[in-house]
Parts: sequence; structure tokens; C-alpha cells
Amino acid sequence: AVLTIPTSVYDPADPEIKIFPNPSTGSFILGTNSDINLTQVKLNTVTGVTIFEASNLKRIEFSSIPKGIYFLTIEIENKFFTEKVIVQ
Repeated sequence: AVLTIPTSVYDPADPEIKIFPNPSTGSFILGTNSDINLTQVKLNTVTGVTIFEASNLKRIEFSSIPKGIYFLTIEIENKFFTEKVIVQ
């Protein structure tokens, strides 16, 4: 038997977050389906180390970080959304 544990609960009122292009060479654009401000943005390594943190951004430049897989956590109105991003 396989046990599936949900990691989040879908709420149709949550904003849709787009991160593009992904994969990228280090420049990402953040977008939402509304005019909500992105309160805080964090970039973490796969081991959980925060290597970038900023507030109220729509574009992020990571040209100085090594190629690899990272997790981008975005805070919007006290809710947190995490997406995998790839730097080539």
C-alpha cells in the first residue's frame, strides 16, 4: 500500500504564482494573477540554507550562484508558497 500525505491544501482564493523562465541562467521574473505584493522572497539550497532574501521584488538576479536546483519561497499576505527553480 502507498500512503500519500498532502503537503498543502488547495485554496482557490490563493494567488497563482508564476516564476519564469525556469530553468534559467540566473534571472527570474515573478508574477501573480493579481495585484498582490510579494511580501518576501527567499532562495534556499536543497539543504535548506538561505542564500538570498529580499522584499517586494518582481525580478530576481542570481548570476553569481552556482548552477543547481534551489527552492524559492514567496510570502504573500502571510501565506508561503515554495517552488523549485533551476539555475543552468
